[in-house]
Amino acid sequence: MLFVSYALAIAVLVSASAADHVEIPLTRVSKPFSDRQISDLLSGDLYYPAEKANAKFDLSGGVLTAGKYLPPIEHLKDISNVEYQGQISIGSGGARFQVVFDTGSANLWIPSTSCTSIGCFGKSKYNHTASDTYIKNGKYIRIAYGTGAMAGFLSKDQVSFGSLTIPNVTFAEANYMADFFAKTPIDGILGLAFKNISADDVEPIFKTMVKEKIVKSPVFAFYMSNKPGDGKSEMTLGGTDERKYIGNITWHPLSSVDYWSIKMTQLKVNKTVISAAPVHAIVDTGTSLIAGPYFAVSMLLARLAVKRDCSNFETLPELSFEVENSTYTLNGGDYVIKQKNPLTQTDECFPGIQPIGMDLWILGDVFLRKYYNAYDSSAPPKVGFALADHSDD
Repeated sequence: MLFVSYALAIAVLVSASAADHVEIPLTRVSKPFSDRQISDLLSGDLYYPAEKANAKFDLSGGVLTAGKYLPPIEHLKDISNVEYQGQISIGSGGARFQVVFDTGSANLWIPSTSCTSIGCFGKSKYNHTASDTYIKNGKYIRIAYGTGAMAGFLSKDQVSFGSLTIPNVTFAEANYMADFFAKTPIDGILGLAFKNISADDVEPIFKTMVKEKIVKSPVFAFYMSNKPGDGKSEMTLGGTDERKYIGNITWHPLSSVDYWSIKMTQLKVNKTVISAAPVHAIVDTGTSLIAGPYFAVSMLLARLAVKRDCSNFETLPELSFEVENSTYTLNGGDYVIKQKNPLTQTDECFPGIQPIGMDLWILGDVFLRKYYNAYDSSAPPKVGFALADHSDD
């Protein structure tokens, strides 16, 4: 069993006027995989059946639906080795919380001081009695996950990102968190998807910011650094940061206004086509890896043939994703996760790709580190990519 460690840093929020975009620093948190997890990834045995995948991504007849189910967070599964977290504050006293900014879910929740479950151990907790701006709601809420659940009640209070403060935000106070949350360094989740998938029809916080003209533009974006703990990853609210990408952003219309999903038309390894049927691809900052249909991923892993001892790392093939008329390419250094074995001090390599039991792809952080990703919620909403500028990493 490899050691599990977290590289933590405190993010300092950057102030800006409401007319400008605001940059929220993110911290990349690394969690090395266990021997069993690596073996499963290399063999393609790390497989989540459809009933678990359905908990987050609903697919009906090949079309994403707007069902009122409760979405889980893929990045909190034990197999995730990388998370990007940032800081928000809630209440008049400015209580601080480390959260994952997740484009694959729509609710904001954090632990309550009333939470005594194992999953709340070591977390920052919200005390509504200490906030002069707290407004009671009290409605029960439960969000189910493949590995557990959170439960609690709704409340209202002000939420701040740097100099921007959003009043009367409805969020969940968790008074129960499943045990697996104790293994993660985050306090809670801030969802950035659409209201259609929000538990209890709670309005997502970014929609509130746009509606109240707290941000200048209905756009947010992510830059994800390649290095843990270097403080250079960021989320931008109200626009994009041109210093963080090269060239222009290419925009793609959504295939569904539930998730930030686009239509992927082809997947290739070098010139070999692995998948040519149009399929939904969900752009999800809350998922660490790339995930796809079981059969296609099995073929893909066989073609990539990543060796655990990293002996073919320098000669690995290109992996290309085609979206409309644009092609996004990853090389071995992009899609392979390399880590040191603490016992032998030798490098170990494995693909950051996993199968799921559904006919869709999830473009998680393995893909999103290579490409600066932007999200425009104006009508019609769209997702954009540009080559991320990692020259300072």
